[in-house]
Amino acid sequence: GDTTVYSDSGTVHGSESKDVLELKYGSNGLKSALVAGTVTITATITMNYPMTGQYFPVRSDDTDQSGIMVKSVSKIANVDSQLPITANKLNASDDNRFYTKNASNAKLSYFSYDKNGTSDATQQLGVNPSDDENNRTTMIYTQGDYDYSAISAADLEKAKKIRYVLELFCKGENGSYNENAPLEIMGDYLPEVKIDGGDSLTIASDTRSMTYEKEFKLDTASYHDFVKINVVPLTGAEFEDKGFSYSNYKLRLTAVLLDADGNEITVSKASDYIIYTNAKVYQHIFQ
Repeated sequence: GDTTVYSDSGTVHGSESKDVLELKYGSNGLKSALVAGTVTITATITMNYPMTGQYFPVRSDDTDQSGIMVKSVSKIANVDSQLPITANKLNASDDNRFYTKNASNAKLSYFSYDKNGTSDATQQLGVNPSDDENNRTTMIYTQGDYDYSAISAADLEKAKKIRYVLELFCKGENGSYNENAPLEIMGDYLPEVKIDGGDSLTIASDTRSMTYEKEFKLDTASYHDFVKINVVPLTGAEFEDKGFSYSNYKLRLTAVLLDADGNEITVSKASDYIIYTNAKVYQHIFQ
């Protein structure tokens, strides 16, 4: 009839870490209403995404069918344990596909390399304070390869500087990286950072990012710009004294071209990252 059996509203936070979001309700009042007659159950769900973060696939072609579709399943059962196998259910999907347009014409590849020239460059991405002194990773050697070959000649003509921004994120207990909250990168987590070979170049930084700018020189032969970044992660006793977590850490590099007024040229922005593991593991066998 016109009697409301139950009504509620609220906000669910942290749903981006879940594959399936379940909202459940049950009571004797609901059972009594079902016995007495027909009950209409209505749910209105609104999804809000922050401005930052890559929650949607990037679509570069309007004819591409890539994108996220939303599917909803409604189930009803006498007891909670029967919900997974109940026949009283209805599935519905939204025909819309949600995606992000790729507004950048630039590409950035960010990777680690071995200073000694050996083939395995990933071995230095494991930071372990329990390693022997001779095997311990102290400095991680990385390089950014910024490809601006697809940017128009008109936009490249405006470019006077190139800006590199370095940010650090920790993997949380839910298995994801909170990219809305960069860590205190300078001094704490990365006590030593060298860009392009030394401290003589201009390096500006705040507490949660490091920004490095240099003159943009158009290379019409390769249309690439390279930057070398060497970092020393904090680990061991000092790391533990600060209350930091042994975990995986994402080091993200972003590159963008600037015009004469210092404004970003939108189509030139690109990002990439590496992940290193800071873990305390004793690798010897006890006898």
